[in-house]
Amino acid sequence: MIYSKYSFRTLILVLFCLIAGETIAQTFRFNTYGIEEGICDRFVYTINQDQKGFLWIGTGAGLCRFDGFQFYTDELDDTLRESFVLASYKDKLGNLWFGHKDGIISVYNGKSLKVFNAAEYTISPINDIIEDDEGNLFFATQNNGILKLQPGVSDELVQFEMPGLLIYSLGFLKENKLLVGTHDGIFTVVLPEESQSPVVFSKIENLPSTKVQCITKKRDSDLFWIGTYDNGLFRLTPSANATQSFQVKHVGEEYNIDYLNIQSIFEDIDGNLWLGTFGDGVVKLVIYPETGEFVNSFTYSEANGLPGNNIKYMFQDIEGNIWIRFIPSIRKDQVKVYSVCYRMRKVFGWVVKEVY
Repeated sequence: MIYSKYSFRTLILVLFCLIAGETIAQTFRFNTYGIEEGICDRFVYTINQDQKGFLWIGTGAGLCRFDGFQFYTDELDDTLRESFVLASYKDKLGNLWFGHKDGIISVYNGKSLKVFNAAEYTISPINDIIEDDEGNLFFATQNNGILKLQPGVSDELVQFEMPGLLIYSLGFLKENKLLVGTHDGIFTVVLPEESQSPVVFSKIENLPSTKVQCITKKRDSDLFWIGTYDNGLFRLTPSANATQSFQVKHVGEEYNIDYLNIQSIFEDIDGNLWLGTFGDGVVKLVIYPETGEFVNSFTYSEANGLPGNNIKYMFQDIEGNIWIRFIPSIRKDQVKVYSVCYRMRKVFGWVVKEVY
Protein backbone atom coordinates (compact mmCIF):
# COMPACT_ATOMS: atom_id res chain seq x y z
CA MET A 1 0.00 0.00 0.00
CA ILE A 2 1.12 3.55 -0.63
CA TYR A 3 0.13 4.88 2.78
CA SER A 4 2.02 4.25 5.98
CA LYS A 5 1.37 5.35 9.52
CA TYR A 6 4.39 7.64 9.20
CA SER A 7 2.88 9.59 6.33
CA PHE A 8 0.19 10.88 8.70
CA ARG A 9 2.26 11.56 11.81
CA THR A 10 1.40 15.28 11.80
CA LEU A 11 -2.37 14.77 11.77
CA ILE A 12 -4.53 16.65 14.26
CA LEU A 13 -6.35 14.44 16.76
CA VAL A 14 -9.99 15.16 17.61
CA LEU A 15 -12.06 12.96 19.93
CA PHE A 16 -15.84 12.70 20.07
CA CYS A 17 -17.41 10.68 22.90
CA LEU A 18 -21.11 10.20 22.22
CA ILE A 19 -22.94 8.99 25.31
CA ALA A 20 -26.22 7.51 24.12
CA GLY A 21 -27.96 4.20 23.54
CA GLU A 22 -25.79 3.64 20.49
CA THR A 23 -22.55 4.81 22.12
CA ILE A 24 -19.70 5.32 19.67
CA ALA A 25 -16.32 6.84 20.49
CA GLN A 26 -14.88 8.34 17.34
CA THR A 27 -11.32 9.53 16.82
CA PHE A 28 -10.59 11.86 13.92
CA ARG A 29 -7.15 12.62 12.58
CA PHE A 30 -7.07 15.47 10.09
CA ASN A 31 -4.56 16.36 7.44
CA THR A 32 -4.92 19.33 5.11
CA TYR A 33 -3.95 19.26 1.43
CA GLY A 34 -4.01 22.35 -0.75
CA ILE A 35 -1.87 24.29 -3.20
CA GLU A 36 0.97 24.48 -0.68
CA GLU A 37 1.05 20.67 -0.45
CA GLY A 38 1.18 20.27 -4.24
CA ILE A 39 -2.40 19.84 -5.46
CA CYS A 40 -2.53 21.24 -8.99
CA ASP A 41 -5.52 23.48 -8.27
CA ARG A 42 -7.40 24.80 -5.24
CA PHE A 43 -10.77 23.58 -6.58
CA VAL A 44 -11.23 19.80 -6.21
CA TYR A 45 -14.30 18.12 -7.72
CA THR A 46 -13.70 14.36 -7.59
CA ILE A 47 -11.33 11.79 -6.09
CA ASN A 48 -10.76 8.14 -7.00
CA GLN A 49 -8.16 5.42 -6.51
CA ASP A 50 -6.47 3.12 -9.01
CA GLN A 51 -5.56 -0.53 -8.51
CA LYS A 52 -2.06 0.34 -7.32
CA GLY A 53 -3.44 2.54 -4.54
CA PHE A 54 -2.64 5.91 -6.09
CA LEU A 55 -5.26 8.61 -5.58
CA TRP A 56 -6.38 10.60 -8.62
CA ILE A 57 -7.63 14.10 -7.85
CA GLY A 58 -9.89 15.80 -10.39
CA THR A 59 -9.57 19.58 -10.19
CA GLY A 60 -10.38 22.76 -12.05
CA ALA A 61 -6.92 22.57 -13.64
CA GLY A 62 -6.97 18.90 -14.60
CA LEU A 63 -5.85 15.66 -12.94
CA CYS A 64 -3.12 15.08 -10.41
CA ARG A 65 -1.95 11.83 -8.83
CA PHE A 66 -1.10 11.35 -5.14
CA ASP A 67 1.21 8.59 -3.87
CA GLY A 68 0.68 9.26 -0.17
CA PHE A 69 3.50 11.80 -0.04
CA GLN A 70 3.51 13.95 -3.19
CA PHE A 71 1.21 15.06 -6.03
CA TYR A 72 2.19 14.45 -9.66
CA THR A 73 0.96 15.40 -13.13
CA ASP A 74 3.69 13.62 -15.10
CA GLU A 75 1.46 10.89 -16.58
CA LEU A 76 -0.99 13.29 -18.18
CA ASP A 77 -1.56 13.73 -21.89
CA ASP A 78 -0.98 17.33 -23.00
CA THR A 79 -4.67 17.67 -23.87
CA LEU A 80 -5.58 16.91 -20.25
CA ARG A 81 -3.09 19.03 -18.36
CA GLU A 82 -5.53 21.86 -17.78
CA SER A 83 -8.81 20.10 -18.56
CA PHE A 84 -11.38 20.72 -15.81
CA VAL A 85 -12.43 17.36 -14.25
CA LEU A 86 -15.92 17.02 -12.74
CA ALA A 87 -16.60 13.29 -12.33
CA SER A 88 -14.79 9.97 -11.90
CA TYR A 89 -15.71 6.29 -11.84
CA LYS A 90 -13.79 3.03 -11.28
CA ASP A 91 -15.16 0.27 -13.49
CA LYS A 92 -15.32 -3.47 -12.84
CA LEU A 93 -11.91 -3.99 -14.47
CA GLY A 94 -10.27 -1.33 -12.32
CA ASN A 95 -10.01 1.33 -15.03
CA LEU A 96 -10.56 4.92 -13.91
CA TRP A 97 -12.91 7.02 -16.04
CA PHE A 98 -13.02 10.81 -15.88
CA GLY A 99 -15.65 13.25 -17.11
CA HIS A 100 -14.49 16.75 -18.00
CA LYS A 101 -16.28 20.08 -18.07
CA ASP A 102 -15.74 20.52 -21.82
CA GLY A 103 -17.27 17.14 -22.73
CA ILE A 104 -13.98 15.22 -22.91
CA ILE A 105 -13.98 11.67 -21.54
CA SER A 106 -10.69 10.07 -20.45
CA VAL A 107 -9.71 6.68 -19.02
CA TYR A 108 -6.67 5.45 -17.11
CA ASN A 109 -5.99 1.69 -17.48
CA GLY A 110 -3.17 1.51 -14.93
CA LYS A 111 -0.49 2.27 -17.51
CA SER A 112 -1.62 5.22 -19.62
CA LEU A 113 -4.41 7.71 -20.20
CA LYS A 114 -6.65 7.56 -23.25
CA VAL A 115 -8.88 10.41 -24.39
CA PHE A 116 -12.29 10.10 -26.02
CA ASN A 117 -13.28 13.32 -27.72
CA ALA A 118 -17.03 13.69 -27.49
CA ALA A 119 -17.08 17.05 -29.29
CA GLU A 120 -19.28 15.58 -32.03
CA TYR A 121 -21.99 15.05 -29.43
CA THR A 122 -21.40 17.58 -26.69
CA ILE A 123 -19.16 20.24 -25.21
CA SER A 124 -21.36 20.12 -22.14
CA PRO A 125 -20.03 19.12 -18.69
CA ILE A 126 -19.88 15.39 -17.91
CA ASN A 127 -21.53 15.34 -14.49
CA ASP A 128 -21.71 11.63 -13.68
CA ILE A 129 -20.52 8.20 -14.86
CA ILE A 130 -22.04 4.75 -14.20
CA GLU A 131 -21.67 1.18 -15.48
CA ASP A 132 -24.23 -1.54 -16.27
CA ASP A 133 -23.97 -5.29 -15.66
CA GLU A 134 -22.41 -5.83 -19.08
CA GLY A 135 -19.60 -3.32 -18.53
CA ASN A 136 -21.13 -0.59 -20.70
CA LEU A 137 -20.41 2.96 -19.51
CA PHE A 138 -22.98 5.77 -19.38
CA PHE A 139 -22.06 9.44 -19.11
CA ALA A 140 -24.44 12.18 -17.96
CA THR A 141 -23.94 15.32 -20.02
CA GLN A 142 -25.53 18.36 -18.50
CA ASN A 143 -27.18 19.66 -21.67
CA ASN A 144 -26.95 16.92 -24.30
CA GLY A 145 -28.50 13.79 -22.85
CA ILE A 146 -26.68 10.54 -22.10
CA LEU A 147 -23.64 9.07 -23.85
CA LYS A 148 -22.99 5.31 -23.97
CA LEU A 149 -19.65 3.59 -24.57
CA GLN A 150 -18.94 -0.14 -24.95
CA PRO A 151 -15.30 -0.59 -23.88
CA GLY A 152 -13.60 -3.44 -25.69
CA VAL A 153 -16.30 -3.44 -28.35
CA SER A 154 -16.13 0.00 -29.89
CA ASP A 155 -14.59 3.40 -29.23
CA GLU A 156 -17.65 5.05 -30.76
CA LEU A 157 -19.96 6.94 -28.42
CA VAL A 158 -23.74 6.60 -28.77
CA GLN A 159 -25.89 9.58 -27.79
CA PHE A 160 -29.39 9.50 -26.29
CA GLU A 161 -30.98 12.93 -26.14
CA MET A 162 -33.39 14.09 -23.45
CA PRO A 163 -34.55 17.50 -24.69
CA GLY A 164 -35.29 20.18 -22.12
CA LEU A 165 -33.61 18.42 -19.21
CA LEU A 166 -30.38 19.30 -17.41
CA ILE A 167 -28.80 16.03 -16.21
CA TYR A 168 -26.72 15.83 -13.04
CA SER A 169 -26.75 12.19 -11.87
CA LEU A 170 -27.35 8.62 -13.03
CA GLY A 171 -28.25 5.24 -11.55
CA PHE A 172 -28.41 1.83 -13.25
CA LEU A 173 -31.62 -0.18 -12.78
CA LYS A 174 -31.47 -3.21 -15.09
CA GLU A 175 -30.86 -4.05 -18.73
CA ASN A 176 -31.33 -0.77 -20.62
CA LYS A 177 -33.12 1.11 -17.83
CA LEU A 178 -31.59 4.01 -15.91
CA LEU A 179 -32.48 6.50 -13.23
CA VAL A 180 -31.71 10.04 -14.35
CA GLY A 181 -31.42 12.91 -11.88
CA THR A 182 -32.25 16.28 -13.42
CA HIS A 183 -33.01 19.89 -12.52
CA ASP A 184 -36.69 18.85 -12.39
CA GLY A 185 -36.65 15.71 -10.27
CA ILE A 186 -35.82 12.14 -11.21
CA PHE A 187 -36.83 10.15 -14.29
CA THR A 188 -36.79 6.50 -15.29
CA VAL A 189 -35.33 6.05 -18.76
CA VAL A 190 -35.51 3.17 -21.22
CA LEU A 191 -32.67 3.47 -23.73
CA PRO A 192 -33.29 2.18 -27.26
CA GLU A 193 -30.83 -0.03 -29.13
CA GLU A 194 -30.09 2.75 -31.63
CA SER A 195 -29.37 6.40 -30.86
CA GLN A 196 -31.72 7.54 -33.62
CA SER A 197 -34.74 6.08 -31.79
CA PRO A 198 -36.54 8.21 -29.21
CA VAL A 199 -35.65 7.76 -25.57
CA VAL A 200 -38.61 6.67 -23.44
CA PHE A 201 -38.59 8.43 -20.10
CA SER A 202 -41.13 9.09 -17.36
CA LYS A 203 -40.97 11.17 -14.20
CA ILE A 204 -41.22 9.63 -10.74
CA GLU A 205 -44.04 11.81 -9.51
CA ASN A 206 -43.82 11.14 -5.76
CA LEU A 207 -40.37 12.74 -5.64
CA PRO A 208 -40.14 16.56 -5.57
CA SER A 209 -39.47 18.57 -8.72
CA THR A 210 -36.09 19.75 -7.55
CA LYS A 211 -32.48 19.31 -8.60
CA VAL A 212 -31.30 15.73 -7.97
CA GLN A 213 -27.59 16.10 -7.31
CA CYS A 214 -26.57 12.52 -6.54
CA ILE A 215 -27.86 8.97 -6.91
CA THR A 216 -26.10 6.21 -4.94
CA LYS A 217 -27.03 2.54 -5.04
CA LYS A 218 -26.83 0.68 -1.74
CA ARG A 219 -24.26 -2.09 -1.82
CA ASP A 220 -25.74 -5.54 -2.67
CA SER A 221 -29.25 -4.14 -2.91
CA ASP A 222 -31.79 -2.70 -5.35
CA LEU A 223 -32.24 0.34 -3.08
CA PHE A 224 -31.10 3.81 -4.16
CA TRP A 225 -30.27 6.88 -2.08
CA ILE A 226 -31.28 10.16 -3.68
CA GLY A 227 -29.68 13.47 -2.65
CA THR A 228 -31.55 16.64 -3.56
CA TYR A 229 -30.79 20.34 -3.69
CA ASP A 230 -33.32 21.48 -1.09
CA ASN A 231 -35.37 18.47 0.05
CA GLY A 232 -32.77 16.33 1.76
CA LEU A 233 -32.47 12.55 1.37
CA PHE A 234 -34.86 10.04 -0.22
CA ARG A 235 -34.84 6.26 -0.30
CA LEU A 236 -36.00 4.79 -3.59
CA THR A 237 -36.87 1.08 -3.83
CA PRO A 238 -38.28 -0.78 -6.85
CA SER A 239 -41.80 -1.88 -6.00
CA ALA A 240 -43.42 -5.27 -6.50
CA ASN A 241 -46.72 -3.43 -6.83
CA ALA A 242 -47.80 -3.43 -10.47
CA THR A 243 -49.42 -0.02 -10.10
CA GLN A 244 -46.39 1.63 -8.53
CA SER A 245 -42.86 1.51 -9.98
CA PHE A 246 -41.02 2.62 -6.83
CA GLN A 247 -41.53 3.00 -3.12
CA VAL A 248 -40.27 6.43 -2.02
CA LYS A 249 -39.42 7.46 1.52
CA HIS A 250 -38.26 10.87 2.68
CA VAL A 251 -35.52 9.75 5.08
CA GLY A 252 -34.79 13.25 6.29
CA GLU A 253 -38.01 13.42 8.30
CA GLU A 254 -36.72 10.79 10.73
CA TYR A 255 -33.47 12.55 11.54
CA ASN A 256 -34.44 16.20 11.24
CA ILE A 257 -32.53 16.64 8.00
CA ASP A 258 -35.58 17.24 5.82
CA TYR A 259 -34.37 20.13 3.74
CA LEU A 260 -30.62 19.70 3.50
CA ASN A 261 -28.76 20.58 0.32
CA ILE A 262 -27.06 17.21 -0.26
CA GLN A 263 -24.05 17.44 -2.57
CA SER A 264 -22.70 13.89 -2.27
CA ILE A 265 -23.50 10.49 -0.73
CA PHE A 266 -21.36 7.46 -0.05
CA GLU A 267 -21.72 4.20 1.84
CA ASP A 268 -18.71 3.37 3.99
CA ILE A 269 -17.14 -0.07 4.47
CA ASP A 270 -19.47 -0.74 7.42
CA GLY A 271 -22.64 0.19 5.54
CA ASN A 272 -23.10 3.57 7.21
CA LEU A 273 -24.29 6.42 5.01
CA TRP A 274 -22.39 9.72 4.80
CA LEU A 275 -23.98 12.86 3.39
CA GLY A 276 -21.96 15.85 2.27
CA THR A 277 -24.11 18.97 2.52
CA PHE A 278 -23.84 22.60 1.56
CA GLY A 279 -24.12 24.63 4.75
CA ASP A 280 -24.62 21.84 7.28
CA GLY A 281 -21.37 19.90 7.23
CA VAL A 282 -21.25 16.10 7.11
CA VAL A 283 -24.15 13.94 8.30
CA LYS A 284 -23.48 10.30 9.16
CA LEU A 285 -26.41 7.90 9.38
CA VAL A 286 -25.37 4.88 11.46
CA ILE A 287 -26.69 1.48 10.41
CA TYR A 288 -27.38 -1.52 12.65
CA PRO A 289 -25.88 -4.45 10.68
CA GLU A 290 -28.34 -7.12 11.82
CA THR A 291 -31.42 -5.27 10.57
CA GLY A 292 -30.01 -2.87 8.00
CA GLU A 293 -31.93 -0.04 9.67
CA PHE A 294 -30.46 3.31 10.70
CA VAL A 295 -30.22 3.64 14.48
CA ASN A 296 -28.68 7.08 14.88
CA SER A 297 -27.33 10.11 13.11
CA PHE A 298 -24.40 12.41 13.80
CA THR A 299 -23.54 15.77 12.29
CA TYR A 300 -19.95 16.95 11.98
CA SER A 301 -19.62 20.66 11.37
CA GLU A 302 -17.68 23.72 12.46
CA ALA A 303 -19.54 23.44 15.78
CA ASN A 304 -17.65 20.26 16.71
CA GLY A 305 -14.33 20.61 14.91
CA LEU A 306 -14.89 20.26 11.17
CA PRO A 307 -13.07 23.09 9.36
CA GLY A 308 -16.08 24.04 7.23
CA ASN A 309 -19.77 23.36 6.61
CA ASN A 310 -19.86 23.45 2.80
CA ILE A 311 -19.03 19.95 1.56
CA LYS A 312 -18.89 19.16 -2.14
CA TYR A 313 -17.46 15.65 -2.34
CA MET A 314 -16.43 12.71 -0.13
CA PHE A 315 -14.48 9.56 -0.92
CA GLN A 316 -13.29 6.59 1.13
CA ASP A 317 -10.00 5.03 0.04
CA ILE A 318 -9.03 1.37 0.36
CA GLU A 319 -7.44 1.99 3.77
CA GLY A 320 -10.64 3.50 5.15
CA ASN A 321 -9.49 7.13 5.08
CA ILE A 322 -12.28 9.52 4.17
CA TRP A 323 -11.39 12.43 1.93
CA ILE A 324 -13.54 15.56 2.04
CA ARG A 325 -13.57 18.43 -0.40
CA PHE A 326 -14.66 21.71 1.18
CA ILE A 327 -16.22 24.53 -0.82
CA PRO A 328 -14.64 27.84 0.22
CA SER A 329 -16.55 30.27 2.35
CA ILE A 330 -14.31 32.55 4.39
CA ARG A 331 -11.45 30.02 4.30
CA LYS A 332 -9.67 29.08 1.12
CA ASP A 333 -10.69 25.84 -0.52
CA GLN A 334 -8.90 22.76 0.74
CA VAL A 335 -9.12 19.01 0.94
CA LYS A 336 -9.15 17.13 4.23
CA VAL A 337 -8.36 13.50 4.92
CA TYR A 338 -9.18 11.81 8.16
CA SER A 339 -9.04 8.35 9.65
CA VAL A 340 -11.80 7.15 11.92
CA CYS A 341 -11.65 4.68 14.80
CA TYR A 342 -15.01 3.18 15.79
CA ARG A 343 -15.68 1.62 19.19
CA MET A 344 -19.15 0.12 19.30
CA ARG A 345 -20.80 -1.32 22.38
CA LYS A 346 -20.75 -5.09 22.54
CA VAL A 347 -24.39 -5.11 23.64
CA PHE A 348 -25.32 -4.45 20.01
CA GLY A 349 -23.21 -7.32 18.74
CA TRP A 350 -20.77 -4.92 17.12
CA VAL A 351 -17.02 -5.33 17.41
CA VAL A 352 -14.27 -2.83 17.85
CA LYS A 353 -13.07 -1.79 14.42
CA GLU A 354 -10.03 0.38 13.80
CA VAL A 355 -9.44 2.11 10.50
CA TYR A 356 -6.04 3.74 10.01
